[in-house]
Amino acid sequence: MYARLKAWMSACSLTRTAVAASWLDGSVSPDEFSKALRQVEPPIEFRSEVEFQKLWALIDTDNSGSMSLRELQDALTRAAKP
Repeated sequence: MYARLKAWMSACSLTRTAVAASWLDGSVSPDEFSKALRQVEPPIEFRSEVEFQKLWALIDTDNSGSMSLRELQDALTRAAKP
C-alpha cells in the first residue's frame, strides 16, 4: 500500500489545499479524505472499499475514525522512506 502511495506522490504534487477545505474542524473523516484524493491530479481511485480501508488503517494510527494533520504527515513520512 505504501508503494502505491509513494508512486502517486511521485506522479503529482500533493498540497495541503487538496484536503484543506475538509480540514476546517482539525480532522478529516474517511469520506472527506476519499473525496479529496479523487479531486487531486492525477486522482486516486481505489479498486475497492477494502483497499481504501487498508490505506486508512495505515494513516489513522490512533483508530479514532478521523485523521489529524499529524497522522497524515507521519504516514507521508513513512511512505517516503525507501
